[in-house]
Amino acid sequence: MSANVEPPAKTAGAPGNDSSGKPEQATQATPPTQATPGPDDRQDRAHAIIRHSTKVAAYVGLVPIPLVDVVGLLGVQTAMIRDLARVYGIEVDHQRIKTLLGSLSGSIGGATVGKSIALSLLRTVAAPLAIIAGPSSAATFTWAVGTAFHRHFQSGGQLQTFDHAASAVSAEYKRASSAVGELLRGSSSSASPKP
Repeated sequence: MSANVEPPAKTAGAPGNDSSGKPEQATQATPPTQATPGPDDRQDRAHAIIRHSTKVAAYVGLVPIPLVDVVGLLGVQTAMIRDLARVYGIEVDHQRIKTLLGSLSGSIGGATVGKSIALSLLRTVAAPLAIIAGPSSAATFTWAVGTAFHRHFQSGGQLQTFDHAASAVSAEYKRASSAVGELLRGSSSSASPKP
């Protein structure tokens, strides 16, 4: 009793023999080329990063453990600046980002970071007030930082050339509260305010 054994079926694209018995050449697919993102695409991506980071900062502002929220906020802002730099093809220097955020803490951010630390510590005494003010303050400061860095990168600036960070963030902070309020009230992402 012998069984009829058929050769295995040929899979598409696999090398083997064609019907004439000649070996086939495997063809390699060429990877699709990626177009360089245009200004509008980069701006849309940057706005999305800022909106997302602002929402995350608001959640971080809800962390009930004093000072943990401040550390978390710095992490959110560091990641946001890194992502914005990448959108504009700027080399990411984590040490420079930390230095810039540190200088913000010492200048304009001094009042804002001081407010964040005070709100963080206030959680132990007046939790309801801190729960209301903490997310708003964290989100507003993050929006201002993101918008200032976005404008700088959009104009061709680099991380190493952002020496006016404090004045830029201060100006954005003054404009940020209404935009952040709209964002946190749950505006749809397509209608969300743009930085």
